[in-house]
Amino acid sequence: AGTGGAETVFCQMVRFFDQRDENALTVLPGPGWIAEQLTGLRSEVRFVASRGSFSRRLLTTLMELMRQSRANIMVVHLLGSAAYAALTGLLMRRPVIAVFHGALDFEAPGRLSGLKRWLLGLGHVHVVAVSAGVKEALVAWGLRVNRVRIIANGVDTAAFRPMASTAVREALGLPAEALIVGAVGNLHPVKGYELMLQAAALVVQAQPHVHFVVAGEGDPVYQRELEQLRDQLGLQRHWHFLGFHTADGAHYSSLGLLVSAASSEGLPLSFLEAMACGVPIVATANEGSTRLLDDARCGLSVPYGDPAALAGAIMSVLGNEGLARELGEHGLQAVRQRYSLGATLAEYQRLINQLIQTQG
Repeated sequence: AGTGGAETVFCQMVRFFDQRDENALTVLPGPGWIAEQLTGLRSEVRFVASRGSFSRRLLTTLMELMRQSRANIMVVHLLGSAAYAALTGLLMRRPVIAVFHGALDFEAPGRLSGLKRWLLGLGHVHVVAVSAGVKEALVAWGLRVNRVRIIANGVDTAAFRPMASTAVREALGLPAEALIVGAVGNLHPVKGYELMLQAAALVVQAQPHVHFVVAGEGDPVYQRELEQLRDQLGLQRHWHFLGFHTADGAHYSSLGLLVSAASSEGLPLSFLEAMACGVPIVATANEGSTRLLDDARCGLSVPYGDPAALAGAIMSVLGNEGLARELGEHGLQAVRQRYSLGATLAEYQRLINQLIQTQG
């Protein structure tokens, strides 16, 4: 129920249904950021907690909510929710749209993996991957290739657009000559922030006017480890943790570059938001990041686990205004052509309409 790319997509979909006067019921594991984002909408929000590897209470509650609301369809995100929804849909004879945002769920699917795979393979479950890499992970896990469709994430190009902004520089009190490298993502080991810190030390050694800014929160133990590494590397004045922070268009437009050192990604929403603001990207190679950068020609990809290569790519873009401008323009064009929020939501609406017509 907290912040993140999948959570943002969830909120986008609920707002979309609300604007279209759809009678939506939103089910969350508890209060938090998502519930706050949905305040003021007509959609009713219900909190249903789950405990343990299998919760009969959660299953029976979902079935009762389906009966009470007379819901035609369930739209769910991530593996745990998808398994419960698939079983609920089987018992209630209702279609399910299960949306997956990354490959990590299938590298460590947890207990009852075979049951989860069987449930997602049933005919009433319509599996959506946000990228080709996520689809490949689902197929490698055991789903048939023709059972998985791709609907890419999208970004609101009215909210995220190029603009003159010094928001980050002013918030941190940085000098006018400072070059700002940003990262947007929760503080979890998969995001590779320790690798980025090592690269930052190399960049700052060569270019002392560069500052690294991280917007995100997460595991407090992991954050303390990162802070210790930051101090060991002498980056106290050059590396800034913003904590929970809304990365809006003004934030991205303040950056000279967006950087990711993640070991795994689906279709990073932060990349699309940066691209919509004309900001170039440098990222470590993984199943989601590399394909997006290659497809959009909006950034440089380097091998994962190589801080020197990451630092070199960062300095290549920061030191070449022509290259940075070219990458930024390519990203902006790609978002407008292929990754707009309107196109994404229209794809979901078409799928939902098809399933409801089939029911009728």
